[in-house]
Amino acid sequence: MKADLYNHHYQNHPLLIERIERREIGLQLWGAEGINDRHHYYKTLSDLQGSIVARKNIAAIFASVAYYEDPMTKNTGKKGYKGSDLVFDLDEHVEGPRYDWMFRICDRTLDLVNTLTQEVGIPESSLVIDFSGSKGFHITVNDPTFTEMHKDDRNHLIQYLLGEKVDKSVLGRERGGWSDRYNNYKQR
Repeated sequence: MKADLYNHHYQNHPLLIERIERREIGLQLWGAEGINDRHHYYKTLSDLQGSIVARKNIAAIFASVAYYEDPMTKNTGKKGYKGSDLVFDLDEHVEGPRYDWMFRICDRTLDLVNTLTQEVGIPESSLVIDFSGSKGFHITVNDPTFTEMHKDDRNHLIQYLLGEKVDKSVLGRERGGWSDRYNNYKQR
């Protein structure tokens, strides 16, 4: 019954995977925990959709964040890394009424979207927000500038977002960034 519902879904709803021809596709089969069938390659979304419907035993699909020259090679070091999406995975510990939990994770997601657009300068039109299917959201920055971003630059961005290495002595005295966040927090 469940498998029939999934097949119906995959037959009738478009898959939203950018540049599928450069991604490794992993599959979770019914009854398995997590991804247990990896290193797949599909030239088009239609090819993937056809494969899912034909196999009838696929419970979930996972697309790599990274782009590869040869995504189906089993040795990751030989795939030919070409870049990766910048993705933020926001999860919230589920406790209490689910209604309250959903408001908390939505607030956190909106806070991050505002920071990315207002402080980092990422256009809102470049952000793709998806429910993760469990307890939070994924925010993907769909912009080639960030796809090609070096690991060190990604780490600096994360440090900024988390407030690591912020000079606390100037909080509230300057304009923008963490000073504005601090002032807004004090006014709550």
